[in-house]
Amino acid sequence: MNNMYIKDYIEYYLSLTTEPQYAIMLKGAWGSGKTWFIERVLEEYKQKHSEFKFLKVSLYGVNSIEQIEDEFYRQLHPVLSNKALIFGANVLKNTLKATFKIDLNGDNKSDVDVNTNVPTINLSDFSRKPDGFVLVFDDVERAGIDLPILFGYINHFVEVNGYKAILVANEDEIINREKRINNDDGKSSSEYMRTKEKLVGKTFEVTSDLHSACKVFLSVISSLHVANIFKEDMQAIEDLYVSAKYNNLRHLRQFFLDVQRIISLLGDKYVNNDDFMKVFFQQLLIFSMEYRGGNLNYEDFNSIGNVNYGMFLGKERTKTKYDMIVEKYSSPVLTEKILDGALWRELICDGKVTSELLAQLDITRFFRSTDTQAWEYLWNYRELNETMLNEQYAIAKDNLFSGKITSLGELLMTASILLAMAKEGLTTDAIHNIINETKQHINIYYNGLGPEDIHKEYAQRHYNELTAWRGFGFLDRDSDEFKLIIEYIKIAKKKRFDESIPEFALQFRDELQRGDLSFVSEFSHSNNRQLNLHNVPFLHLVPPEIFIESYRKLDPVIMKKLAFSLRNRYSDGDARTRLTEEYNWLISLKETAVDFTQNAANNAFQIFHVKFFIDYVLTDAIKFFTEGTD
Repeated sequence: MNNMYIKDYIEYYLSLTTEPQYAIMLKGAWGSGKTWFIERVLEEYKQKHSEFKFLKVSLYGVNSIEQIEDEFYRQLHPVLSNKALIFGANVLKNTLKATFKIDLNGDNKSDVDVNTNVPTINLSDFSRKPDGFVLVFDDVERAGIDLPILFGYINHFVEVNGYKAILVANEDEIINREKRINNDDGKSSSEYMRTKEKLVGKTFEVTSDLHSACKVFLSVISSLHVANIFKEDMQAIEDLYVSAKYNNLRHLRQFFLDVQRIISLLGDKYVNNDDFMKVFFQQLLIFSMEYRGGNLNYEDFNSIGNVNYGMFLGKERTKTKYDMIVEKYSSPVLTEKILDGALWRELICDGKVTSELLAQLDITRFFRSTDTQAWEYLWNYRELNETMLNEQYAIAKDNLFSGKITSLGELLMTASILLAMAKEGLTTDAIHNIINETKQHINIYYNGLGPEDIHKEYAQRHYNELTAWRGFGFLDRDSDEFKLIIEYIKIAKKKRFDESIPEFALQFRDELQRGDLSFVSEFSHSNNRQLNLHNVPFLHLVPPEIFIESYRKLDPVIMKKLAFSLRNRYSDGDARTRLTEEYNWLISLKETAVDFTQNAANNAFQIFHVKFFIDYVLTDAIKFFTEGTD
């Protein structure tokens, strides 16, 4: 609805040369643009009437009349309220006994008397003519002052001083709050109306002026190129806003502010692609409004892009939040997948434009290069024409079934795509064949990993807990079939991990015998570790006799490094709970070491160092297991 008639009445009210003896209220829902509307009306009126003045105070968080007067004081006396003097404001008010004469309009006459000894605002000389001044009280519903007290305070200005006043409020919230306080007592709303009618003579409801607001919000976009794209596409933006049904212009303003930030983070390649920008920013608007409207929470972002096409065909399936958003907007722009849900979440919730986000944009139809891989094409398979889809499907299937894929991430991505396409009837592949082939190549992948490779994979937690790869979410990842593949990976990984433990024991044994301990730092929790062996039991697989026989021959520097590392290994309480298999080995190792030191035929130098190893490492390590550590 057009608010012009409200503007006309406000201008009439402001122009009255007699004291009206009543205030105006502008009401409307949060985000309807009330504040923006009244500020625009006042500024335009001021441009036409240079002598016109107004004081505007937000009552958000205001709990006392004194706070209102402090804000009036700040606006009336910016010199006395500037940052340099703010520290001494209270001293200024309480100690100065003089009265300052302040000239507001430059006519060399005193316009304001500021008595700095009392915290009372005197506005009598701010404007001498009734048509020259108005007080504006915004966010009335958010005030912490009882409304009868607040309205009585404002009424004093209106009736006693003859000032004009405009109140801006979400009146529905005021009435609902009064009902909550009074246990939904029907009298509460009538009491509010009686309090209001003593002060307010006219009430107008401000409705969202969408078109005008868009023009103003667009001014924050610094890029002329992007601004022109929005101007050409503004009807689509307005239609999406209306479809959202939140009627909150703040959402729209925040969207344009987000756009300004995002275009500063995107490269020219993306910003200069008009077709991409239209689709991208329409999707951004939809998800931003749903998030800010409380309909799309942090976890709901995971469903974005996974369209349930069956719902359009009458097939039953539990609708995700994204399904409901697609139905709500009925916009073809949502049929095109630009970003995975996790990346939309990072962009909207965290304001991040990451390399993963840009990589995902690069495989869309807007930026796809000639060397794009088959899975990258098929990740957006719904956008491909028939020829391209069939070509890339054939390549992807061959890559999977012939074993050309060497990366676990690509293997999972390809399998997830083939499963999704098969389920939608785009291919004749049997689901169980895809699963079996994938399992076979999972086995090949893990069997080909060396012991260090499998431990690094455990330590680094690759593949985002097996839901995405390289920033791209796996398709069909919520299906039982794909979950079956994920469970198989966990089993295969654990099997290879367990097999690697004896291999590490053998590697350590060989290095110990050679006197070259390359991964001694891995034995304990340290910043230098890469394999997380500090809590993996494998030393018990090294025979105690071989350990002591090799240890006694080490260079003393290496001896100490090994001793310090092992002591730290067993002094770590958390790690020790997983190393119980090494307890009996430590006892046997100590017995073997003691036997060595008690043999008089052995080298005294070696006996000295083995004794140190017994006292510093073995004795305390065994005690740690039996008594724990402080």
